[in-house]
Amino acid sequence: MPPLKLLILGVSIPILLSCSNDTDVSTSYELIEDQASSGKDSSSSGKDSSSSTTKTSSSSTKNSSSGETASSSSLESSSSQKTSSSSTSEPTNDFSITCAPTEPTVNLEDDVHWKLSSYDLPAVEIAAATFSWTFDDGTPKTASSSDAYVSYTTPGKKTATLTVSTKKSGTATTSCSVIIPSNPITDCQCTAEKRSIDIKTGENAKWQISGCKSSKDIINYTWEGAGVAGNGESATATFTNKGDILAPTVTVTNEEYGIAKVSCPAVTATDSDTPDYLLDFNDSFSTERIKVPSGACIQIHGSWSTQYFTPKLNVTCEYSSSTYDFVMKLSHEDKNIDCLGSLFSRCSISIGTVSLGENDFGEVCVTISPEDGTLASCILEL
Repeated sequence: MPPLKLLILGVSIPILLSCSNDTDVSTSYELIEDQASSGKDSSSSGKDSSSSTTKTSSSSTKNSSSGETASSSSLESSSSQKTSSSSTSEPTNDFSITCAPTEPTVNLEDDVHWKLSSYDLPAVEIAAATFSWTFDDGTPKTASSSDAYVSYTTPGKKTATLTVSTKKSGTATTSCSVIIPSNPITDCQCTAEKRSIDIKTGENAKWQISGCKSSKDIINYTWEGAGVAGNGESATATFTNKGDILAPTVTVTNEEYGIAKVSCPAVTATDSDTPDYLLDFNDSFSTERIKVPSGACIQIHGSWSTQYFTPKLNVTCEYSSSTYDFVMKLSHEDKNIDCLGSLFSRCSISIGTVSLGENDFGEVCVTISPEDGTLASCILEL
């Protein structure tokens, strides 16, 4: 007889029945049914145990799942730590900044002025930011302001690193460099052909640089100034308005980045038709003095009719100052007279010999350095 299956509490249990010829199959089924009924309570009791076991197993499974989640979380944390470590080794800026020296090349004896040169944050946020500079081979080694002056004792390329930190936008770091040349240029001097130009004549102002010393070849002269046209060691400018003043600068460069920046004397535009300061004569000379500020030019002209007396003329200026040491310079055409003073100075410059008829001696320019605003007192003298 084939095996029978008994379904008890949803569990299929195979039952093998062995029957003799005199046994009724239905009786056997009734026996099994009675046995199943008598075991109902036991089975029901086992249900709770089974359910408890199932719950425990389920709980265990959940704990296992939780362990897998924790393990996964641990892996993610490990991955995050790896990412964080990578970010630390290669930092990225939260905003953009640049730094720079005010001059790309600076002589060894001069300080380098480093500055925060650009940023893409509101000015009010930068004003509240913190700054951290480091300088290789410089004194000081560090700084904590938006700019810094640093000195160096050896030539070469010098690098500065700047970090800017803000509460709102984060942090940014940048680097910049400057050249300290090993072969400087010295002893350059710039002169002006005339200290004043009469716009009535249409002549140009002219400057010349000379005397530069360098162990390496000088390769360039760069002239700076409004309207100044440079050509090597010389430069010119054309004036159009009375009172215009030009004082150009010229930067001299050698083949090893050595530089010399030279200031040239100021040239002033005048108009002889409308002079600001005038000393004139007509067969005689006034004893009255005129007051002249530093940087001004005096025009001198007049007429002479005495044939047998043609004197030489001088312009004499006096200057009283609260400064103990100063220099008063008088300039006429290509002649310059420097007079050292201490509280007081008297200076004279020869302008030429009077001739019959009309005389035009051009201009005498007065320069005082340092000056305290006091006016010079000038007169024509024989």
